[in-house]
Amino acid sequence: NLNDWSKAGYHFNESIKTSPQDFQALIKIAGIFKNEEMFDKSIALYKDAALMQPKNADIQAQLGNLYLKNNPREALVYYKNAVQLNPNDPDIQYQFGRLLFSEKQFSKAREILEQGILIRENHSPTHYELGRVLLAESKFVDAERSFSFAVEHEKKNVTYILALSDAQIAQKKYDLALETIEGAIKINPKNPVSIFAACKVYSKKRFYTIAIEHCEKALVLNPNGINLMNRLAWLYAKKSIKLELALELINKSIKVSPNRDDFIDTLSEVLFIQGNVIMAEKAISKAIKLKPNNAYYKQQLRRFKNSRLNEAIGN
Repeated sequence: NLNDWSKAGYHFNESIKTSPQDFQALIKIAGIFKNEEMFDKSIALYKDAALMQPKNADIQAQLGNLYLKNNPREALVYYKNAVQLNPNDPDIQYQFGRLLFSEKQFSKAREILEQGILIRENHSPTHYELGRVLLAESKFVDAERSFSFAVEHEKKNVTYILALSDAQIAQKKYDLALETIEGAIKINPKNPVSIFAACKVYSKKRFYTIAIEHCEKALVLNPNGINLMNRLAWLYAKKSIKLELALELINKSIKVSPNRDDFIDTLSEVLFIQGNVIMAEKAISKAIKLKPNNAYYKQQLRRFKNSRLNEAIGN
């Protein structure tokens, strides 16, 4: 009770030596090891406890929680056990649903999270996670509803607000999405994620100048953001400005993620606008190899080749 974990741990450990079947002592020392971030020792003791009480859902959930960060698939196994043992615990439902989502088991995740909401209706994080699942399933209206609920109950949660804007963007409600994003920017004017979100929406509306302003501002705040650099390079190409900087930015992005087809596509566009058509063709051909069924990339290749052919004919 004095928060002297080292001494408490010593005495609990001694009690386990004296009485190895003392379940309560086992749980206590496992919890102490967990608090002290001695996770391997904590896991070993919780596993001993699970052998003593194999139908104890809390122990299974504790093991799931311990594996959550470094081994999500192992965590999924224990949370699945916990849900089967206690299907009415909303915290277990929430964590299990999150893990299912991370494994792209969307229909199962939706079912579990919906059950969690039936048990605990006003839990914003569960509504947020359900919204993510619905968005992944292209159920955009339902996703917007879930995110709206989360935002309504946590009005200053920027993560929830930006998720809501994603659902609105998916429905091409660009003006509404911008209004939502502006709300996030007011909460934290120096959050590059919010500013970048506005840049992307202005890009979709083809307001390239104001999109560039937002992306440049975000880049100052997050100079290593590879997605941000990619977007800004693409915008510079669209406006045919700062092309040397555009090439520098997109090359930085590709250096970090050399097999991102969307980055290679941006590189091809920058090269084409610079007049380096042959290199643009080579770049977009690489993107096609990565995504053979992408119709846009094939269209770009035709565009580059036709440009070179027309130039040859003109000469």
